[in-house]
Amino acid sequence: MYSLLEDLIINLSLVISLLFIFMKIRWSRNQRKQSFKLTGMLDGLLGGVMGIVLMHFSVALSQDTIVDFRFIPVILMFLFSGKEAAGVTTVIIGLARFFFGVSASAWSTLLVSIILLMGLMLINRLWTEKDSLRLKGTCMIILATVLYASTYIVNVEEITWTSPILIGFYILSVTGGLFSIFLMNYLRLSEYLLRKYEIESSIDFLTGLKNVRTYNEIIDRYSQKVKEQGSSLSMAMIDIDHFKSLNDEYGHTAGDFVLVELAKLFEDMLGEDAYVFRKGGEEFAALFPSASLGKVITLMEGCRKRVAVTPFEVSVSATVFTSISVGISQYPSTVD
Repeated sequence: MYSLLEDLIINLSLVISLLFIFMKIRWSRNQRKQSFKLTGMLDGLLGGVMGIVLMHFSVALSQDTIVDFRFIPVILMFLFSGKEAAGVTTVIIGLARFFFGVSASAWSTLLVSIILLMGLMLINRLWTEKDSLRLKGTCMIILATVLYASTYIVNVEEITWTSPILIGFYILSVTGGLFSIFLMNYLRLSEYLLRKYEIESSIDFLTGLKNVRTYNEIIDRYSQKVKEQGSSLSMAMIDIDHFKSLNDEYGHTAGDFVLVELAKLFEDMLGEDAYVFRKGGEEFAALFPSASLGKVITLMEGCRKRVAVTPFEVSVSATVFTSISVGISQYPSTVD
């Protein structure tokens, strides 16, 4: 009996290990843009693989009946990826169960898997998004525990609701399931914050343009490329004329508004040909990796003219115009 409980603990430990692998794959996949439906399908596929691995390391209660925590991936998919992903996971796990033996136990667990999925949908409808994840998760884990325990009782004559092995299963199922939900949520939040900080470390917080740190990284990379390939690199330095006077007269909020609008204008006019940066204050820069010096001059003259005729509504009663000064150079032809 104790060996069976030890095997269940190992199975639960496997759930935790698989969660880290799942999230690692998910993070790397999320760096590429994918449709919502495709993401759900792939999550469901990964959840199904998790369930198959758990069944492979399951505990045999009898010749035809195995016990494991295959339902935990289904619940995790439902809570964090959606019902479509949970449905895919359920189908994969349900069909894969027959590879471990075709029996009455396999058919009954397939039926229980379908009932569980319907139960998860019902619980999700009873509690809204505002309700605690812990509350939803607890109800789902308890439902899954009761459903799967009932199949063990039906298929194994020696097993009852109060059998030591089932009592151990109850405890490990509820505690392990809740811990898995907590861990999944923690890993997801940690990844979100990591991505957020990575973006904020490379993006100017006000304008959304690349910041000085990114400017240094990109210009170093292209400067090295110029040296190796003998090509050229053009740069435009942009400064807003009389920006301090605008700030003093209309306030910093108005100044920030002008900076944001100019950033949009530069991105709109130069985005396909250049990297656009905010270097600080009223200073911007545009790096042209492949454009000729003549094209850069034409583009920047177009920007200068457009800025000169663009009105900026800095308040309900005030509209201002501004201008920019631009300096252009090309490496290495115009640089000593």
